[in-house]
Amino acid sequence: MLHEFSPQELSNSAWSFARLEFQHAPLLHSIAQKALKMITELSVQDMTNIPWALASLLVLDDPLLTAISEAALSNITGFGQALSAPMLLWTLWKTSFS
Repeated sequence: MLHEFSPQELSNSAWSFARLEFQHAPLLHSIAQKALKMITELSVQDMTNIPWALASLLVLDDPLLTAISEAALSNITGFGQALSAPMLLWTLWKTSFS
């Protein structure tokens, strides 16, 4: 079913689970894997919401965080906005990702 999700649907699902404090690690890892496969299609908001949700639920996914960190470095302007920058920095801090 996740294979049919758009980037925004993945992002919204992950965000919703975090807001509900619903931690289902296998499902969240599946969302992360799908997001990683779609990394070039994800918006800045998707690339901040998904890892924020995972970090909020203490579900770590280093490959996704690495890909998003690389995307942020190549798009500082996009990730440097008032909402996305603090969200991404908090996520990296929360997951202790250097």
